[in-house]
Amino acid sequence: MLWFCHYRANDGVSNKELMERYGPPGEGESFEMFKGIVAWYAFAGLTEGVVIIEAEDPMDLTGVLQPCRHFITWEVHACKQIAMDSFSPDAALLR
Repeated sequence: MLWFCHYRANDGVSNKELMERYGPPGEGESFEMFKGIVAWYAFAGLTEGVVIIEAEDPMDLTGVLQPCRHFITWEVHACKQIAMDSFSPDAALLR
């Protein structure tokens, strides 16, 4: 299952602080908190964005989201990819 995780830095947290602590791993590095991340999009300013995470169990999200909880507020939604070639204006989006 895919999870759409919108994040916003808490008041007083700079984009520099976020990138120093939670920026993508460098070459040869691996962080457990990045397990399952499919995509990471930062909005202009870098203190807000969206992370798409693949996890079968919602509890698996804890390892990714919890380490950031002191700096970031999360809004999380389960999401489903819809194949555009099967989409039609008359079709129901969720089946």
